[in-house]
Amino acid sequence: MRSATIRFTPMLVLGLASLLLAARVGLPDRARAADVHPTSVQVSAAVERSWPQFVRLPGAVSAVELATLASREGGRVTRVAVRAGSVVKAGDLIAEVGLTNAQAQLDQAQANLASQQAILDEAAASNKRYTQLYSTKAASQQQYQSVHRSYLTAKAAVSVARSALSNAQNNLTYARIKAPFAGTVAKKYIDVGDFVVGGAPLVVIAGRTPKIEAQVGPVVYAALKPGDHARVSVDGKTWPAVITLTDASADPGTHTHLIEMRLTTAKAQLPYGAYAEVSLATGRTKVLAVPAAALVRRAGLLGVFVVGPKGHANFRLVRTGARQGDEVAVVAGLSAGEKVIVAPPPGLMNGSAVTASASAAQAADKTKGADRG
Repeated sequence: MRSATIRFTPMLVLGLASLLLAARVGLPDRARAADVHPTSVQVSAAVERSWPQFVRLPGAVSAVELATLASREGGRVTRVAVRAGSVVKAGDLIAEVGLTNAQAQLDQAQANLASQQAILDEAAASNKRYTQLYSTKAASQQQYQSVHRSYLTAKAAVSVARSALSNAQNNLTYARIKAPFAGTVAKKYIDVGDFVVGGAPLVVIAGRTPKIEAQVGPVVYAALKPGDHARVSVDGKTWPAVITLTDASADPGTHTHLIEMRLTTAKAQLPYGAYAEVSLATGRTKVLAVPAAALVRRAGLLGVFVVGPKGHANFRLVRTGARQGDEVAVVAGLSAGEKVIVAPPPGLMNGSAVTASASAAQAADKTKGADRG
């Protein structure tokens, strides 16, 4: 004998489930419904809507202001005033690196300047005296020029010593690493006792204004532009966002493009480096929508009550899609124009007689349509 293969489509599955549900609760419900008066309900027609089409992608939380701090001269780490996650203000001390050497260089520069200044003072006095002697012919030109050259040399030495002192003061300032702006210590690479070379990263400071980064493929990238709206979900919470950057250059390895987004909520604080789920609108699509309040569960199955031509409520299984506002998209189980009961009463049964009136939202839609007409 030949075996038959049955293909189960979504509509067939919904149909079979509806038959099973009707066999379970349909006949008793209809028998009881015949003994009661019609129930007054509000209905809304399933209508086609043009909804934004979203694509969901992984992203990461970064910061608009992001700085990697380093030591200018390097040296021994003698103090670390923060840890990863510390909140800092602009100017707060982060660490001290090479402070002992910097202080020694400053002391040396100050002593050298004092010595050179003393030499200059003496040379200046001699230069003044020999200038007077030379003007009265009491000193030769050779003597005057020798003293004057010594004066100029001492003056130049003081200038060099002052520059060295300024450099030493700067080195001492750079030995105390401070926060350039308010934010959070995102990363810390050093501990007390470490020896670091000049330019080596010490900490990363993330500013208080978050941004979200994501990599998108070429098809999604082509549908986006700065100013487009997006939604960002982090730790179970969702915020509206706007795209601020779409990078035209693709990553050679992944062939994806970087996009950056900022939240439109000013006070939102997101942890640096956290995982984010990004929803991007890449166009619009037609959906069949009904009020979300029309959805109910019967015998553990999701569906809606549809008002039939004879004024009876018939439970219909549906498969739903995305939700927008107070409406939900129905992927299978309904046709455009069918009337569903909004917020069905708890005691409503399959087959119950109903008296239908338009819901407030449906009436508003009709009013808008009449106004447009």
